Parts: sequence; structure tokens; C-alpha cells
Amino acid sequence: MRIGILTFCNSRDNYGQVLQCFALQEFLRKAGHEPFLIRYRDNRTSRAAGGERKSVLRYLKHFGTYYHLFQQRRKEAAYYREEAKHDRNFRSFIEEHIAASPVIYDRWTITEQPPEADAYICGSDQIWGGDAAYYLDFVPKGKKKIAYAPSFGGVSNFTPTYREEVRTCLEDFAFIGMREESGVQTCRDIGRSDAIKVCDPTLLLSKEDYYRLLPPKSNSGKPYVLLYLLGAPTNINVKDVYKMAEQRGFEVKYIASQGQYDSFPKIYPSITDWLRLIRDAELVITNSFHGTVFSLINTTPFITVPLIHSYKRMNTRITDFLTDIGLTNRISEKIVALSQEEMNFTTFHTYQQKFGTFCKERLLKALDNN
Repeated sequence: MRIGILTFCNSRDNYGQVLQCFALQEFLRKAGHEPFLIRYRDNRTSRAAGGERKSVLRYLKHFGTYYHLFQQRRKEAAYYREEAKHDRNFRSFIEEHIAASPVIYDRWTITEQPPEADAYICGSDQIWGGDAAYYLDFVPKGKKKIAYAPSFGGVSNFTPTYREEVRTCLEDFAFIGMREESGVQTCRDIGRSDAIKVCDPTLLLSKEDYYRLLPPKSNSGKPYVLLYLLGAPTNINVKDVYKMAEQRGFEVKYIASQGQYDSFPKIYPSITDWLRLIRDAELVITNSFHGTVFSLINTTPFITVPLIHSYKRMNTRITDFLTDIGLTNRISEKIVALSQEEMNFTTFHTYQQKFGTFCKERLLKALDNN
């Protein structure tokens, strides 16, 4: 069966985004299907510059805010200048491992001339919340539509109008599997009582599936702590990570990412190197969902640092996941104390075997049912 998949897969530094797309395709390929990524340029637009003229008094009142934003933009510009010097080879990985449509669609072309497929899947990632194309509204009538592990990442509050729009979009889905329990409840509240929770696509593959992408493990080199922090704020002090690592005789390998603008030296690994770095680390410290997932897949001890301020709601998917496997104690800002505790991965292996098998069966059944 030819299956078109609509998800995010255009990042230059978001490893999890690309790997979730790879994992879903690889699982479907192993099941005998022909999946392909629907390359899509969504209709998100940036806010136009300009606006009403501010009075001098108002400008002075908000000077601190403006200065902070100016400084933030300077740091961002410096990050992108440095990023441009390094090739993480995302494009080559995608070209080699992810089948994709020859056409890049936009909102008009995907509606007027949709890609041909026997079935369509939206997900995974935080794709629901804005552009209706991610709800597969372009799919020709009579074609099968499936949601596998999307999140309402772009929505914090549902207005009655938006709730009705989503309800209409989901009416003719053959299967709805959500990554978070909150997403399941939202779907049920708007009329899809059959919505269920499923695992992230990266958990549909085994450790061996990923190892096939990597060179053999080497025992050479100094043991290290891998630090992988996405741009959302946390209470972690990077200096404390270096101090803890030094006390234990480890070096620190700090992966560059958007939002991390401190002066500590950073590395810019390819996707396969990122996987290898997690596999071979003594400890992973991260605020990333997929950083956490791949630590577990590789049985690498980890600490997941919670997000703070307005980003707290984004902790849900990590908290849900670690609650399911009884490892919420690994969510902590106390990196020194937790770094010395041993980890038991038994509950995760059981979860991946049992729940992963359940999710695989439900997805394949949804594709096979007429």
C-alpha cells in the first residue's frame, strides 16, 4: 500500500523531528508498505514589521523589555552565524533514509492537486493547531485517513469555533491515535470516543534498527556526559554540569541548539552521530522528549530537566511517558544527586515490548481494514 505521511521534517537541528519521520517510515516499510513523506510548506506567516508609533514615554517605560529583546536577537544572530559554519548533514540523511514526494506542496497545490496514495497518515509531532492540511483536509473523498501520534502542540485553548472545525476535520478518520493522554481526552470531548493513546513512532523500532545506522561502539576516548538542551528555559546551570562531570572524571559534550546562547564550547553532530553520542554516553542531561526516549532505547542513564515559565505545559509529553514506565524520578533539576543513582530499565523494556506491540497492531489493522 502506498502511504502518504504528513509531518514536520524540515529542521536543520531538531534530531527528534527527523527521526520520528524515519521511524514511522521504516516500520511501515518493514510491514510491506510504501510510505513517503509529503513535502509541505505550511502557511505560517511571520508578523509584519512595524505597527503603531510609540510615544517617547511608552518607549522609556518598556526600555528594559526592548533592550532584552535586542540582546536576545544579537545572541540568535551569533548562533545562526556559527550554525552556518557546520553541516549536520540532515539533508543527506533525509535523502538517504526518508522517501519523499518529488513535489513540495503549498496550501493551494495540496488542495487542488493532492499527492496520490492509497492511505494518508498525519503525525507524529506537534502538528495540530493551525494549518488544516495537517488534519488531512486535502485527502480525496473515500481515501483512508489515519492520525498516528500527533499532538495539539499549537493550541493552548480551544475556542468553540476552533473546536467545531477540529470536530469536522476528524469525522472521517479511520483511526486516531494520540501521543499524549491530554490529546486523547480532547478528541473524545469533541466526539471521537474511539481515540486512543499510542507511543511515539521512534518506539516502533528496536535498538537494533537504529544500531544499523551506526558504527560499532568504541571503548576509546574519555567517558563523557552528553548535554542536549533545546531552547525552552530551565533552571539548570550549565556550570554545574561541568563541575559535576569534572568531579566524576568525565568530559562534557554539549550539543548546540537554538536558544542555548552561552559561551561554553559546543558540537554540531549529524543525526547518526547524535544517536552514537547518546548510545556511548555515561549520562545524558536533556530537556528534550526524544533525548529522553533515545537514552532509554540505548539504556543510557539520563536526567530530564523540566521546562519552566510559560513552557511548563510542554512538559506533558515527557511526564506522561515517564509516568507510564515509572521513571518520573528522572525528571529533576538536582543533577548532582541524581547523576549518581543507578537506573533500572526493566519497566521501559516491558513498556516498549507490550505497548509498542499493541500500537503496531492497531496501526496495521487500521491500514488493512476496508
